Amino acid sequence: MIPPAARQALESALGERVTFDAPMSRYTSLRIGGPADALARPADRNELAALLQLCAQHQLPHQVTGSGFNTLVRDGGLEGVTIQLAKLRALDERPGGAVRAGPASPTASSPASARSAASPASSLAPASREPSAAGSP
Repeated sequence: MIPPAARQALESALGERVTFDAPMSRYTSLRIGGPADALARPADRNELAALLQLCAQHQLPHQVTGSGFNTLVRDGGLEGVTIQLAKLRALDERPGGAVRAGPASPTASSPASARSAASPASSLAPASREPSAAGSP
């Protein structure tokens, strides 16, 4: 559950690009999965960095998804903020562990070792070509 102050901060930062209690079945190719406490869709790399800082500031757990292809989400849903990077697929790692996110492109691929866009305390999960199980222990 997202505390009221964090919820307000997310709404202020992202506007319509954040959805609360978002049914993840709408955002996965397999059409399965329970609700995410918050589903955030940053428009650009600056919003991504601000979002990760906000998560750290409010101590919100977060996980990253792409376009939802071959992604499994448990029926119990996802705690914290789920960051959907479908619009920011062009990511590359920079010196110091920072991540540069660019606009989506048909040939863009997920980074193999994206670490942080905001600070060393925040992280983006490494990408895999295997189906993922978001929210699994």
